[in-house]
Amino acid sequence: MKIAAIIEARMSSSRLPGKVMKCVPDTDTTLIQLMVERLRDSLLLDDVIVATTVSKNDDVLCQHLDILGISYYRGSEENVLQRVLDTALRFGVDIIVEVTGDCPILDPIIVDQSIGFFYKSSSDYVGNTCITDMYPRGQDVKVFATSVLSAVNVLTQDADDREHVSLYIYNNRDKFKCTPLPKPPYTIPEKTRLTVDYPEDLHMVLTVLENLGHNCTLRDICSFLTKNSNILEINGNLGVSYINDDTRHDKAD
Repeated sequence: MKIAAIIEARMSSSRLPGKVMKCVPDTDTTLIQLMVERLRDSLLLDDVIVATTVSKNDDVLCQHLDILGISYYRGSEENVLQRVLDTALRFGVDIIVEVTGDCPILDPIIVDQSIGFFYKSSSDYVGNTCITDMYPRGQDVKVFATSVLSAVNVLTQDADDREHVSLYIYNNRDKFKCTPLPKPPYTIPEKTRLTVDYPEDLHMVLTVLENLGHNCTLRDICSFLTKNSNILEINGNLGVSYINDDTRHDKAD
């Protein structure tokens, strides 16, 4: 069974265009490069693949990935579900670990825990931010079989489902067994936000990297933020809503 992280990434973000190509200060490392390098530290992933688009805007991203030797697939800009499914089929992926390019400091330990729990729980879907609020935005991991996504591709043509790849899965728990990843054995400070959607988010992530380095874990980050709570104010008060805000409050056991 081939397990691969598929990163949804494109240059045309409405809130922070070109964010995946932003560089870590004092380095030539881009955020997408950093994310791939961190994911390659996973012990359970067989591959890391970027699912980008056929838009000319993404030519520069693909050229960058070519130089770095990072695998990618180009598909629909709007139909992200189809893009991810086609990526999985193109690369012979059996188990998809769905992640997004706005999570550059995603912890590979969390990825491995999610994969392990997916098998242990015999679930159709394991998630750690969409069906539980025990993890902060920016550490988003969703694990499911390519065969499940193929089924979803037939079951829905809803625009939201096509844009948010696994939305249909966790919104239809009568059809799919969805299990939240159990909470971590350490405290995550309130207002912790590690995704990169806005300039304030980028500032936050770069501050973490400046202080903790490129290989920091979520535990490291939480310890640092607990000791330096003022840093949480960089982006902790952003008034942001997401399509899965309601399902996110389904607590893990």
